[in-house]
Amino acid sequence: MKAVYWLIASFITLSGLGTMAVGASLMKKDQKNTQYISSKESYEGIKNLDLDLGSEDLHVIAIEDTNVCTVELCEVPEQVKVAQEGDTLRIYLEPNNAFQMFDFDNTQNRVNVFVPADLFDSVEINNGSGDVEVLNVLADYMNAKAGSGSVYIDGTTSRVGNVKSGSGGIGIVNTTFTEESELHTGSGGISCEEFTGNKVEAESGSGSIYFLNSTVGKTKAKSGSGGVFMTDQTLTDDIECTSGSGDIEITVCGDQADYVLDVTLGSGDPDFEGIGGKKNADPHTIKIKSGSGDASVHFVSAGEAVEEVEIEE
Repeated sequence: MKAVYWLIASFITLSGLGTMAVGASLMKKDQKNTQYISSKESYEGIKNLDLDLGSEDLHVIAIEDTNVCTVELCEVPEQVKVAQEGDTLRIYLEPNNAFQMFDFDNTQNRVNVFVPADLFDSVEINNGSGDVEVLNVLADYMNAKAGSGSVYIDGTTSRVGNVKSGSGGIGIVNTTFTEESELHTGSGGISCEEFTGNKVEAESGSGSIYFLNSTVGKTKAKSGSGGVFMTDQTLTDDIECTSGSGDIEITVCGDQADYVLDVTLGSGDPDFEGIGGKKNADPHTIKIKSGSGDASVHFVSAGEAVEEVEIEE
């Protein structure tokens, strides 16, 4: 009976290895046959960007003194296509290469999109495993998404900003989302520095969330196992910070009489200012909930030195 069992097990193992070998051979063959291209073309009258790529790094950069969009393809697979449809510029990956996502042989492929500094109606970005970078872009609506790559946005202004990554980090610097902001990542961290946002929702499954020297309206920041850190913060509405097992640290620029604290802690240690005392009219609420992490809230005057927070990589 044991001999039969081991015979069957050996057959299954060999079959699996054979299947893997065939798959690897097909992928290798496909990669060998893939042609890589480089090009540079310009397009006029663009008001919308629709960028849907795979493993290519994507850079969208606004520049002064131009009224055209210039697309630069740098050693990308030939399945990457560029098309203008009315006032929309599309860059996409043709779905006829099943193994393109396994691009082990070419790590330098990237797409650069240079755009005017004028207002765009919408910027839609959906990238797979490549990183996304958006610099100095002005748009009414922005949606930037990466599967496993990181998303970095700097010097950008938009009415609505949705930024998501499956397992990569999110970095936002010197950027304003005037009405709504949704920042979501599965396992990466979220870092916002000199950020201005209204109705902000930031959520990470296991990474930490940082708001540094920022001004935010109604805000919800939630991390499963990472910490939530808001340093040198100007608050214009209620905020809610939640962490399953990470620490929560908040430093607010303002008078503690303008805020009410609502705190729920599991096993962590508290360190708070301003729980009691007389409050001014219509105070904002700082709501904190932590399962096992420590929590602290402190208030500082404008211009007062604040201890720097080290951002985890």
